Amino acid sequence: SSKESSSSAESPVLHLQLTPTLVAAAGSRKAADMLLQRVADRLLARHGLLIAVPRYSALDLVVPAPSLKLYVHAGLSADKLPQVVQAIKESAKHVLQPLID
Repeated sequence: SSKESSSSAESPVLHLQLTPTLVAAAGSRKAADMLLQRVADRLLARHGLLIAVPRYSALDLVVPAPSLKLYVHAGLSADKLPQVVQAIKESAKHVLQPLID
């Protein structure tokens, strides 16, 4: 898989991280973040999903892997969740596929 989750099962906030292989293929942390921003932009434009790319300061001692940050609201119905997952998969594949080929 090209993404991993670093989130706690109890948290409504999910961090979908790029694998170290994809971060390396992107060339830099900044390039990886820019790719993830393209994924987030595509999700908003095509699916109306607002997903963030976390930003960190150069002063942070620990900086997590590049990720998409999602907040799964309690009001999201169980029947909509597969649609959200599919939209994320499609957008990530569209943007990240060149790194995998």
